[in-house]
Amino acid sequence: MSMHLLLTTPISEDQELQQADEGDLLTANVPDDQQTLWWIQSYNAAIDVH
Repeated sequence: MSMHLLLTTPISEDQELQQADEGDLLTANVPDDQQTLWWIQSYNAAIDVH
């Protein structure tokens, strides 16, 4: 996932982006809906959701 993309097109108004040793860290409150689920699944193994 491109950090630049998330800076120019945020996923939420309260998102925070940080660089970490294991990769970029995105923290955000997002809607619990089908569109958000589709977006997360589109990244497959490239992201971890906690």
